[in-house]
Amino acid sequence: MEHHDLSRPEFYASSAWGTYYPNRYYFTIAVDKTREAAGLSDTKHDLTIAEQRQLQWENYPAILHEFLHYMQDLSTMVGQACLFNQVLMKSIFTKYTTPGMSSAASLGNQKNTSFDNDFYNAFMFNRTLEGGGVLITKMHQISKIENSDEAITARNGSQLVTRMFSIPEIHYVEKTGSGDISASVKLGSFYLFECIAHEIDQLVSKRQNHIMAASNSRKATEYTVGRMVAQFLYPHIEIKNIIRLAVMALQSMNCGDAFIQMVNELKKNESNGISQEQSVLLIKQKIQQQMRQNEANFVALLNEYVRIFQGRTQLEKAFTYLTKVSIELYRERIKDPCFDIEWIYDDKIDELLDKVQLCDFLYIFDHTLPLSLDPGFNRDYIGTALQDMDTSVALKAMVAFDHYFSMHYAQTTVLVEQKIKDNYCCPFYNCCSLHYRKDHANTCQTKPWRIYELQYATDQEYCWYGSGVLETKGLSIPKKMRP
Repeated sequence: MEHHDLSRPEFYASSAWGTYYPNRYYFTIAVDKTREAAGLSDTKHDLTIAEQRQLQWENYPAILHEFLHYMQDLSTMVGQACLFNQVLMKSIFTKYTTPGMSSAASLGNQKNTSFDNDFYNAFMFNRTLEGGGVLITKMHQISKIENSDEAITARNGSQLVTRMFSIPEIHYVEKTGSGDISASVKLGSFYLFECIAHEIDQLVSKRQNHIMAASNSRKATEYTVGRMVAQFLYPHIEIKNIIRLAVMALQSMNCGDAFIQMVNELKKNESNGISQEQSVLLIKQKIQQQMRQNEANFVALLNEYVRIFQGRTQLEKAFTYLTKVSIELYRERIKDPCFDIEWIYDDKIDELLDKVQLCDFLYIFDHTLPLSLDPGFNRDYIGTALQDMDTSVALKAMVAFDHYFSMHYAQTTVLVEQKIKDNYCCPFYNCCSLHYRKDHANTCQTKPWRIYELQYATDQEYCWYGSGVLETKGLSIPKKMRP
């Protein structure tokens, strides 16, 4: 079965209401109106507080869905393990750059076996932790769940260490008029992340009287795998407890296995007269103890990211900010491993948004000028909840750095550009109003890393994408970056 690589979400999320970008820490929301209808114009480039609130209300379930991904990505062991591997791959990627400052080309791996192996191992480690991706066949009925042994290799100092992980494999069928179609997927973090966010969608949509047009179309898809697995093992499990267990399972590297064990614990306890609520409290206490024991390692790992990017001004600033948010959220989870879920169930969403600052977001508006040769130019709106604009700009340079990396991996730029596609497009393509974007639209759309070369050769004032490339080359920004 095809595995959708979660580090390249733009490849499969173009039709989604919302999309969270795991290594970029922001999300996009597809708004069902034009920018003019939202309150923007050629002369008015910012939304008023009232206009922002209106957009937020109209897209509330989608925003909360993506915000939950962000919080759980930053404050769980699985999220941090995937980030660790991403940082390792990116630090190797920075060594592939063309010498000198004038070129944006990556030379790919230069047959350096240790780099090559470390890169591949980190990539496969993340793929194993994430498990399956978007379901190609509908999951109508689970036939069985069995364990599948997967080898994970990682470097421990100078040694390569291989450990076996026993990952749950879900065998299921799609019922069709012409018979059953059998398939199987691995239960990893992807399905738990989507389960949590989808179930919260349903709850919040009902409360807000939002019409969830997508809810029926999401049945038997990746959004409902978590619920189906839990109900297959324990038909009487409450939805709220499925979500709580999914959140707590993300504190284990083998989160699919942890989730199944927790569901079975609830089932076993109920046969011994212990209520689901009591069982969840007992599991919470175990997770709290585990998180307390792991806190020092968690903080040390995060500080290591900042050290790795020291001297790359924007990336250092971005990772310093994300580290601070991660540690705050992790400590909040030590108090209650499911604090975000409990607050949403208690209808304290405003308090949650006060406690945890919303990450950056991009509103994608409908095309406003269908007859225009460039209908996407300055169409969308990128928003930030941050007061510190330097950090906001640094986070956007990090988005560009991740995009540049994810379009290449270990391939040379020459090879990448032989199969140029629109989905190599700069993440900021439709919210940019710079003359570079206007004059070099094709470059920004099909090979945005090359915009750096134009900026280096002229004024050396870099756009967000240009600065992401510059930081990959290892130097601090010598001049101010264009907002």
